[in-house]
Amino acid sequence: MIGNSPCGWSLFRCKVCAVRINVSKYLLFSSQGYGLALVVDILCGVLSGAASGPNVRRWATFDREANLGQCFIALDPSCFAPGFQGRLTDLVDGLRAMTPVNDSEPVLVPGDPERLHMEKVDAQGGVRYHENQLNLCVSISI
Repeated sequence: MIGNSPCGWSLFRCKVCAVRINVSKYLLFSSQGYGLALVVDILCGVLSGAASGPNVRRWATFDREANLGQCFIALDPSCFAPGFQGRLTDLVDGLRAMTPVNDSEPVLVPGDPERLHMEKVDAQGGVRYHENQLNLCVSISI
């Protein structure tokens, strides 16, 4: 049990509401990301009181306020099934071991491009800036 919620349930609280979402029902949302997009829209739009669905202002139009919402959720993996770190490592290792579409480019997971860039910057001895960028910084600092 987590508070009054049975295991496998997530509880979101605000001043006037408590919304429970059964995370084991994810199979209902299996149409190639449509369900995940809908959950994000519900959490960031409907739950926060912002625009949602077709009421979100179109990109690069300025005829009305954007009215975009945000939702921040912190999860403690230890409140769910045991062995999270090991299962996550197995998943990530399995993804990286998949056959890439292009043999010259490995399969990457989120964070890999950033880690590779950090290694490159470290090997170069720091961040390298284009001369024009340095000149601009000097000109606006005077």
